[in-house]
Amino acid sequence: QTSSGFLGSYVSSLNGPPESLAKRRVGTGASVVLSVGAEELMTEQSNSEQIASEIDASSIDLLFHRSSRLDSAAIEHFVRELCQVSKEELEPELEPRVFSLSRLLDVADTNMDRVRLVWSKIWRVLSEHFTMAAMHPNTGVSLHALDALRQLAMRFLDKVEISGFHFQREFM
Repeated sequence: QTSSGFLGSYVSSLNGPPESLAKRRVGTGASVVLSVGAEELMTEQSNSEQIASEIDASSIDLLFHRSSRLDSAAIEHFVRELCQVSKEELEPELEPRVFSLSRLLDVADTNMDRVRLVWSKIWRVLSEHFTMAAMHPNTGVSLHALDALRQLAMRFLDKVEISGFHFQREFM
């Protein structure tokens, strides 16, 4: 079902056992749940590993660092989508991934010097996500989210714009 060129809802197939369901990202950013066989899952895994092995880690770092070059609408969208990816990575309670959560910290730090209106829109999305992550049942994830918030608070208090307000640092 599409709406204005975007996939408007999840499409799920109930054929096969639950372990044969795979979530895929499509070009519009929507997720689709499809029924796939074990062979197709193995192919997907192999393809993912091949692509990952050919991507230079410094290129990934550059992607997040250069988010400061995005315009206002693009950075808001980028942060929203990265939060969604992070949320999906945190879903498994026993083995959650914190890669995107860590990258959200990088993006927030890189974009903190934006115009206040834009930063407040970004922060609204980030704070909701970090709060959700801080309440995660996995203690490691919770501590990671709290540490990210601590780092952001310290960075924010170090900004030249508010450096004259020493009471804020003492209060923190």
